Amino acid sequence: MAKKLSGKALKIFETVVYSITGAIALWGLTYIVLGLIANYGPIDNDLQQASENLAKLFKLGFFEWGIILFCIGMGIGILVLLIIASTVDKTNEKAARRAARLAKIEADMDATANAE
Repeated sequence: MAKKLSGKALKIFETVVYSITGAIALWGLTYIVLGLIANYGPIDNDLQQASENLAKLFKLGFFEWGIILFCIGMGIGILVLLIIASTVDKTNEKAARRAARLAKIEADMDATANAE
């Protein structure tokens, strides 16, 4: 069963997760730019050689790894955003229902007091 986080712990968790996923996405974006420079820059530059060596080793160059890292970072960030938004919505709905119940109880008490 999932542990419920308090408001402050949730904000700290959000900040940490968004920072990590943002760093991963930035890392991916950097690789994308390096891949573009390697592919479309001057012929026989060092980045092109590094990208070719990386492609020999992993079958993917800088550009492809950048896309993968960027998608992983953004995917995890969006997933966490959706989960936290759902949690906050449930909490707000719960508070609104409780406020409505208390308002109804107070109105019933006022009506009973006025009837007497």
